[in-house]
Amino acid sequence: MSKSIRRRDLSLYLGEKSSPKDQDQTVAKEFLHSGALSESYAFLIQKICLSSIFLQDVLGLSEKDARNIADVHKVKWLALARRYAAKLVIEVDNFQEGRLQKGEKHYAQIMQRETGFHYDPETYLFDLMPDFYSCDYFQAFMEADRGSIFP
Repeated sequence: MSKSIRRRDLSLYLGEKSSPKDQDQTVAKEFLHSGALSESYAFLIQKICLSSIFLQDVLGLSEKDARNIADVHKVKWLALARRYAAKLVIEVDNFQEGRLQKGEKHYAQIMQRETGFHYDPETYLFDLMPDFYSCDYFQAFMEADRGSIFP
C-alpha cells in the first residue's frame, strides 16, 4: 500500500479536508511524535483487566479476592505514576541545568523523596529514557485514568 493511500485513508478517518502536504504534517505532529497514545491503550487495558468488575464477572473470582487484587493494582498504579512524574521532573531539571550527564545526585534525591524507595545515584544514566519518554508515560497514565469507569 502506498504512502499516499494510507495518508488519504487516515485523513478520511479523521474527517480532514486538506492537501497531501498538510496531511503529512498532521500525521507527523499528532501521531508520530509520542508514545503516549499506545501507552494509554496499554494502561487502559491493564486497568480494565485488573478491575474488580472484570475479575469477578469474566474470571469468576470471589468478590473478596477480586477486591484484594484490584486494591493491590491501585497501589502499584499510584507508585508507577509517582515514579514517572518524578522522572519527568528530574529530566526537565537536569536539561535546564545542563547536567544531563551529571544528574546522579539529583536523580537519587528526587526519586527517593517522591517514591519512598532508595535509588542508587549510579543507576541514573541506566534509568534515563530518550526524548522525555517519561512525559509520554506519565501522560498515558493520566489519560488511561481520566473518566475511567473501572475503579
